[in-house]
Amino acid sequence: MPGKKGVSLVAILAVLDEALLIVLVVLGAIWVSARLGLPITPLEAAIAVSPLALFLAIAFMKVVETLSKPPAIGFESMEGKVGVVRAIVEESRRLLVEIEGELWNAESKTGARVGDKVIVVGVKGLTLIVEPLESKRREVLG
Repeated sequence: MPGKKGVSLVAILAVLDEALLIVLVVLGAIWVSARLGLPITPLEAAIAVSPLALFLAIAFMKVVETLSKPPAIGFESMEGKVGVVRAIVEESRRLLVEIEGELWNAESKTGARVGDKVIVVGVKGLTLIVEPLESKRREVLG
């Protein structure tokens, strides 16, 4: 994810690109209308292009908003999420934890039972490290 300076540069370039595109479309509309024998004024061409300008402005705002957000996928985004233990694989002490409708392999150093709510405290390889939610709450409340 780019830093704030990177987002600012992207924003400036996008605004300049959008402005240039709108000017070119207005000039193109004037040129085409003149070639067809239907001359229009620059104001009429600008009004005709305004829906495109509005669409581009909204799209630009959404792009900047998306670039400003932290990652929402992958293991980096899992820490702090709450899930429910759905199964325990006895021979390996591994847990199957459901988080946001998906099953994940997990480990818990403090132990957990099927049905317990757990919170992700870390990641080791492709395995989530979880702790029971109640013990984490007690730790915070102290």
